[in-house]
Amino acid sequence: MLKLRTSGGKNLKKLAALALAVMMTVGAVGCSSSGKKFKKAEEKLIAAAENCCDAAVMGKSLRKKYTKRNLKLSGSTDGEGIYATYNSDDLENIEFDERDYGELDSEDVKNITVFLKSDSSNMITARVLELKNKDAAQELFDYYKDMIDLDSQKHKWKRSSDGEFATDEDKDDTLAFIAMVDGYCKSGYFHVDGNLLTAVSFTGYPENDLLEEYYDFMREAEYTDMEALLKGDLED
Repeated sequence: MLKLRTSGGKNLKKLAALALAVMMTVGAVGCSSSGKKFKKAEEKLIAAAENCCDAAVMGKSLRKKYTKRNLKLSGSTDGEGIYATYNSDDLENIEFDERDYGELDSEDVKNITVFLKSDSSNMITARVLELKNKDAAQELFDYYKDMIDLDSQKHKWKRSSDGEFATDEDKDDTLAFIAMVDGYCKSGYFHVDGNLLTAVSFTGYPENDLLEEYYDFMREAEYTDMEALLKGDLED
C-alpha cells in the first residue's frame, strides 16, 4: 500500500481531494469510451438520413407511437424520413419484436438510434444499437445472418429468369446483400463492431425514387455501396 506523509492536516486534505479528482477523471474516461463510439456511429447515420432522405427527428407523437410499438419499424411514413434516439431509460418497458430484434432484452441495450422512410410499397429502415457487451452484439448479428439465410435467397435468384443477386460476406463482421428478383428489390446490411450493431434494409421496387435514396444513404454513411455491389464494381 502506498503511504503518503504530510506535514499537516491541510496538506492531507489537499492530497485526498487531488487523488479523488484523478480517480473520477480516469473513471469518466473509461465509462464514456463506448458512448463516444456510439455517438460517432449515430451521427453518421443521422447525417446520411438527413442529407440523402430529407429525414427529420421524430415529433413527440411519433416517438410515443413507435415506443408503444416496441420500436418495430414498419408501416408507411407517407414518404417522410424520421429518426429518433432512445436511451436505456426510454427502453425500460420495451419488449422487442423477435423478428426485428431476435431475443434481445431491453436491459441489454444502452442506446439505439432508428431511422425509417417508407410509403405504401417501399421502405428503408436503419438501426444503430449500443449494447452492454460484445456478446450481446454478436448474438444479434448472428441472428440476422440466420434470418436472412443467403443460401435460400440465392436459390430464389437462380430460379428467376431475370434475377440479379450480389453479396459481400467476406468479412466476419459484415454481411451485405442486394437482390433484384421478379421486379422487386430486397437488400440488407449488417455490421458488428464490438458492442455496436448496425442494421439497414431496403424493400421495394427498382423504379421507385426511394431505391436511389437508399443507394445514396449507404454511400454517405460509409456502409457497403449497394449500387456498386449489384453492378460488380465494389472496391475491396
